[in-house]
Amino acid sequence: MGAVIFFKTEDLQRTTDFYTSVLGFSSWLTQQNIEILKYDNLLLGIQLAESTSPAPLLGLFVNSKEEVDRLYSRLNDLTEDVPAINSVYDIYGFFAKDIDGRRIEVFTYLIETPDI
Repeated sequence: MGAVIFFKTEDLQRTTDFYTSVLGFSSWLTQQNIEILKYDNLLLGIQLAESTSPAPLLGLFVNSKEEVDRLYSRLNDLTEDVPAINSVYDIYGFFAKDIDGRRIEVFTYLIETPDI
């Protein structure tokens, strides 16, 4: 299982530039309104949004749809929706909350991604 932490931003380019130029991250994957950056084994997703939020979103990505479905059944009443394909980002997954109420996304990429 891999993970990416997502931050929302009102200025995708400015925030991406900060993390790449100032902190030394590099681009890992570019998608519509999202730039996923890499630093060693850390993946950081910068997502364009109408407003920012101090709480990040933890995205847990697994290797297959079957793994997504297995985790969906294990999370039971903590899920927010059923697993589905998101064609904008070429993923299959769902949203849930951890036991403290923090939002998480469990998904698998439906496209080839670079190695971490």
